[in-house]
Order: sequence, then structure tokens, then C-alpha cells
Amino acid sequence: MVILSPVILITIVTVTAIVLHVALFLLFKKAGFAGWKAFVPILNLFIIFKITGRKWYWFFLMLLPVVGFLFVMIAFFDLLHSFGRRRFYHFLLGLFFGAYYLLFVAISKSAVYIGPRLKHATPTPMLREWAEAVILAVVLVTAYIKPFWFETYNIPSQSMEGTLLMGDYILVSKINYGPRLPITPIAIPFVQNANGQNDSYFDKIQLPYFRLPGVEDVDRGDVVVFNFPADDSRPVDRKTNYIKRCVALPGDTLYIYNKQVKVNGKAQLTPPSAQYNYMAEMEHEVPPDYFSGLGFGDATPITSLSFYQFSINSLMADSLSKIRAVDTVRMVCYAPNRRILEIFPKSESYPWNLDNFGPLYIPKKGQTVVLNEQNIKLYERIIKVYEHNDLRVNGPYIKINGENVSFYTFKQDYYFMMGDNRDNSSDSRFWGFVPEDHIVGKAWFIWLSMDAEHNIRYNRLFQTIE
Repeated sequence: MVILSPVILITIVTVTAIVLHVALFLLFKKAGFAGWKAFVPILNLFIIFKITGRKWYWFFLMLLPVVGFLFVMIAFFDLLHSFGRRRFYHFLLGLFFGAYYLLFVAISKSAVYIGPRLKHATPTPMLREWAEAVILAVVLVTAYIKPFWFETYNIPSQSMEGTLLMGDYILVSKINYGPRLPITPIAIPFVQNANGQNDSYFDKIQLPYFRLPGVEDVDRGDVVVFNFPADDSRPVDRKTNYIKRCVALPGDTLYIYNKQVKVNGKAQLTPPSAQYNYMAEMEHEVPPDYFSGLGFGDATPITSLSFYQFSINSLMADSLSKIRAVDTVRMVCYAPNRRILEIFPKSESYPWNLDNFGPLYIPKKGQTVVLNEQNIKLYERIIKVYEHNDLRVNGPYIKINGENVSFYTFKQDYYFMMGDNRDNSSDSRFWGFVPEDHIVGKAWFIWLSMDAEHNIRYNRLFQTIE
């Protein structure tokens, strides 16, 4: 695997920019315009419009959000057409080699200016028109819209139930937190991680993590899509997408006591839609389908038809307690200090469970923590996996990259995520922190929702996600 350094990336971008402007310099001269105008921003675009026959307002079309990139590509192919490069293989060469193919055309003696593309257009076979349109659409979505603007995501589990249901299709914004540039840029379009038995991406070339500026930072209460941190078998941007609610930010101290989430000593507002497991004791035995007709969803019998478990919110629990057949309703809660082996950090030193967890410091970039034999369990994955250090622990002795240490300074921010279906969610309570470089985007709204029988749930369409 080759990870390209920022220096190499900057070099590639710089060389490509030089190649592009040299190509425009030569093409401008062939078309009868002063070559120096190729090096003047904005002016060079209006010269291209004159060469290709496009109107001046195309400049503003190129600035449009989302679709502006399509107008840039059209102008590029118009330029090739104006110099006689109109065959389908010319289209493919321009698409895949861009500025470098443009330079090849510019220095080619056979490439002469034949006039604006629109004035010398020849009929194009329908099959070729469709092929070019499909290829352009694929490139537009995979290289521009999906990485920089938004993508869709299907809710696959019940971990966010109460807020999001299985079968919801949501739109995820990349611009809120800033678009993360692709880490594995070579991949099959529209496929996240695997295609049948084979990977859908080429991981031998990877780019370093880089995020463009966004319009806001991740905040407590945001519903966030991110790559599953505990998956070590794939590159970061090819890991499975998860969706949870952010409950703690970098630099926060999180503590959960009897299900109440506290951050920096202050109790946090529980989302009204948050669900918990409740145990209901009946006055007499009732069939399981008795409750589904009353709007309480699936009821799970416990030991007998007189005891049922529900995953519902507090308002529904209050309504449940008022049903004549129900004797008592109580929330299921683990006792403090009752350790569950699967709970982070999976250490006897931390007897935590789903309902009583912490206190836990959420790492912040640039912050330094003291390391010792006990708390190294909390941060060892960060040090080894997320921040790529060689960590060796031998009793009280800790070595990072061959040096004995008692402190560590974090290189990026981390977050703590929880599902709204609090007792039925695989989240940070199980596998720990979510690194900043795993953040994909912010959940916006539900654009489609279908139940298990593929019926559309019209009442959920275009609901915003809060």
C-alpha cells in the first residue's frame, strides 16, 4: 500500500495546473487569441467561451452549487470539439486524462481550430449520445456530488429506532462538517465497500486524510453518519457506514448514571424519541399480538405470557402503564459496578455497563493526558490504530515508537456516539471513540421510507432529522 504524502499531492496538483495553462496557452494561439490570456483567471474562461461559441453567462452556470461542475466538464469537451477532437475515444481520453490530453492536443500538428463547436456540430449517433451522457452522469456523481455535497443512506438496523426506522432512506450532507476527500480514490462507482466476494476498491494507493472547511462543527445532539471505527479490515472511507447521535465532543468528560447521560457534570436532555427497554407485568396472561394493535409494537414475552419486554419511549411507557391488563411497568436498568464484558474498554479495571458508564474523557486534538497502567486501556486503540504509533505495554512501563512515555498528545479529535434506541444499539459504549477522520456527514432528512413489505410510509417522507 502506498499512502501519498501531502507534498506529493501538492506536487501533482501544481504540475497538473501548469500543464493545463500551457495547453490553453497553445490552444489560444491556434485560435487567434493572445496566449498570455491563458494565465489570467476568469479572463481565460471568457476566451474559452469565445472559442467554443458559448455565451458569457456560462461563467455563472459554472458557479452553481452541485451542477456547476457539469458545466465545467461540458466547456472542456467543447474545447476539444473546437479543435477537431470529436470521436468517442477522444471523449474517453479527455475524461480520464484531462489536462494532460489537452496538452497532447495542443502540441499536435493535426489539431487545428475549426471554429466554435456549436457552429460545426455534426449529428451524433443516439447510442453514443446516451453513452456519453451516462458516463458524464457517473463521473459527476462519483467524483463531485457524492464526495463534496451529499449522498443517500439506508437505515439497516433498529439502533436509531424512535428517530429513524429500518427502511428509511436519508440524505446525508457533506457540506455541514466539510467534505472529506476520498482516501481510496480508485473504486467501482456507487459501491461502498464490497462487490460480491471481491473488494470494490483498489487500496494499494491511498491519499492522506484531508477535510475541506464546513459550515459548522459536529455538536452534541447531531445525528451523524460515520465509518465504523472497529473495522480494521478496510481503509477508513470503505468501512461500513454507521449512524448514531453525538452525545459528547472532544474535550468533554462523559458519565452515564442509571441511563442519564451527563457531560462535564451536567445532565443532558434525552431526545424525546429515545427508547429504552421496559418490563411490564400483567394482571393475567395476554397474547403477544394484544399490544401491537394498541400501537406498542413488538412485545417480547419473558418467562411467561404475564411478563413482557418493550422497547419504547417514556411517553409510551406511561401510556402502557394505564392499560387495564397491565399491573406494573418498570425500566430495565443495570446496577452500577455490574460489569458487562463487551462494554468498552473491556477491562476489569472499568466495571461499566450500558446504563452506568464512565467517567470517560473524550480526547481532543492537541490535548495531553497522563498514561498509566490502568488508563492505557482507554486510549491504546487511539494510539496504535487511529494515530498509527507502535505501542508496547509491559506492566507499568509504556513505550511509544521505542521511547518510554508517561504522557501522550492526541493528533485528532474524537467523539462519543450513541443510538436513540439506547438499550438496543451497538455504539461507543461497546467500541469506544469515533475519530474525526471517520466522520462522513450530517443526517438531513428522510426522502423515502418503506416498511418490511415494501409499502411506502408516506407520513415519514421529507421529515427532517433532529
